[in-house]
Parts: sequence; C-alpha cells; structure tokens
Amino acid sequence: FFHARATLQLFAPAASQSTTFFAGKAAPQSPNMSSEAPAEAPAVAATAPTKPRRRRVIRKKRSAGPLKSDVPDSISQNPALLNAISSSLPRDYEFEIAKTIHRINQAKAHHVALQLPEGLLMYACSLGDILKAFTEPGRCERICILGDVTYGACCVDDLSAKALGCDLLVHYGHSCLVPITETVVKCLYVFVEIRIDVQHLVDCFCATCEEGTQVFVMGTVQFRAAVVEAAKILNERNRPAMVPQAKPLSPGEVLGCTAPADLCDCF
Repeated sequence: FFHARATLQLFAPAASQSTTFFAGKAAPQSPNMSSEAPAEAPAVAATAPTKPRRRRVIRKKRSAGPLKSDVPDSISQNPALLNAISSSLPRDYEFEIAKTIHRINQAKAHHVALQLPEGLLMYACSLGDILKAFTEPGRCERICILGDVTYGACCVDDLSAKALGCDLLVHYGHSCLVPITETVVKCLYVFVEIRIDVQHLVDCFCATCEEGTQVFVMGTVQFRAAVVEAAKILNERNRPAMVPQAKPLSPGEVLGCTAPADLCDCF
C-alpha cells in the first residue's frame, strides 16, 4: 500500500500544470487528504455557462364582448331593492348595492363593518338598513359603522373591524391601495362613482381658456369615467388634454397624499 502511494506521488503532475476544473460546489476535503489531486482523477472539462431557460407564460385570451356580472338578476333586478335605493340614496351616486349584497351572501358574513369618508358618512345608516333588509336570511345580522376619520385609501381600518368581530369590511370612496389579500378580515372596495355633466364641464373650460391651452385632467376615484370622457372631448375641441397616472393608481386618479409628478415634462 505504501509503495503504491509513493509511486502515485512520484508520477503525479505538478500543481501548476493541473487541468482539473470544478463545476458547482466542491466537496470539502478531509484534513488528512493531500492538497494535490490524485493522478488517476479524471479531468473535468470546462464548459461555457448555459443560459437559464425563460419561463413561458400562456394567458388565455379574453373575450371581445363585455364581461357579464356575476350578480344574479334576483338581486340586481329586484324591484323592491331598486325602489329602496332610489328613495334613500342620491341617484348620481353609485354605491353598488347589488354587488355588496351578493358579496355578503357569498362570504356568509353575519357581522359587517361599513367604513366611509366624511363626505359619504351621512348615507351610512341608509346603506346599513338596505343591506340588512335584502341579504339572505341569517346574513348581515349586525352592522357596525366605523366612525373614525377616514383620510384616504391608506386608512382601511381592518384592525378595528377585526376587534369588533366583523366578518366583512366594506370600504367606500377610495381605490384599492391596500390589497384585499393583506387585510386581516375580508374586504370589499366600493368606489362610489359620481355621475356629473361632463359636457357642461368642458363648455365652461372652453369658455374660459382659448384654443391651444394645454390641460391635465385629474380627479378622485369617483370621477374616473368623467376624467377620461372630458379629456377626449377637450382634445376634439383643440385643447390638448392629457390624463397622467401615478401608479399604482388609476389614470388621472389623485389622493390626498399622492399625485402625478413632473407634469411639465409631459407635453
């Protein structure tokens, strides 16, 4: 054994002439092992690094037609519900009552919390009465109206709703700045879109500002549709209009603490 070992060491190549390459992580050597590689160890040829394969994601094409709402007609076309909405809430405010009722039924929520900004808090009791009256039996048995000041979309008070034992939180008047996957209770956002006379708005602007005036059209989430429509009409009337965006907000949407920056560089 000793004679064979001495023979191997005698004919082993010098360390400077070693042609052994290690690919990947080398195995740790034992303290008793020699630092030189054995002569009979096969050489590992160095190869060029291969590029990682790109992940291919295939998405299904969406249909060209309008998406059908999943709210059943028994809720959205309920005459008693439509009458309660028209008699209790302003007609130009879209509180999405049918979608909220359907969401409560799906979530099997017994205790629901309503959170509204100051400008909409006056409609909280009417909303609560309608939701309790038209949800399925055993659903929405209790409603809590959160009275703390709601400054914006970052003030989703899911912790208070959880402390009150609520199963679902309905947040009105703001966009989904806090993802519903990160709230401690189930959450539903209702933007409360407000319908305004866009044509009158454009006429007033054109009467004030001459042709060629460049304008940025922005507003809160309640006026998303009006912002896009107003910008389109202004462009048609030779008032170059743009709808800036501060992601992750919707185009033209502003909050109390966020607004698109560098607007002077857009034109």
